[in-house]
Amino acid sequence: ASLKHDETLFFPNFIGIFVGYICSITFHMNSKEGIPIYYLVTVGLVLVIALGLGYFDNYSYLGMLGLCLTIILMGSPLATLKTVILEQSTESLPFLYSLMTWSNALSWSLYGLIDSRDANVYIPNLIGFGLASIQLFLFVIFGFPDTEKESLDDNKESPFTVDNFWYASI
Repeated sequence: ASLKHDETLFFPNFIGIFVGYICSITFHMNSKEGIPIYYLVTVGLVLVIALGLGYFDNYSYLGMLGLCLTIILMGSPLATLKTVILEQSTESLPFLYSLMTWSNALSWSLYGLIDSRDANVYIPNLIGFGLASIQLFLFVIFGFPDTEKESLDDNKESPFTVDNFWYASI
């Protein structure tokens, strides 16, 4: 996007990359295992390749790298497809991620087809739209997983009662 001087593509993608990176780092810093080494190696490798391709004026290869990463990102929840089909449950699929990917891919596909007429925009997003549609269709077939894992026993009182709140606030 910056090579084409298209602010409509650059700013949303730059913000998305920045926020996504911060969220990923924050998630891994707060997980039990910390930031996995493969994550750092992968991010470093992608940055080195991207900077190297940009430095040597291989913009078409840099674009292809972006297209491949976009398609992988949008289809990544389908890595659990075997589990979903065997268990006949969508518990391993992230619904909100799939829904947001579907709406994002649809909007960028329409932008690429109607406004910019750029195949580098609409092709990966149409593929991503198809992959996200498959993910959402799995929710239609198998339904949503049960969100209530544990219920309170009849004999146990919930620690979150009006009385407990009232006494804690005094």
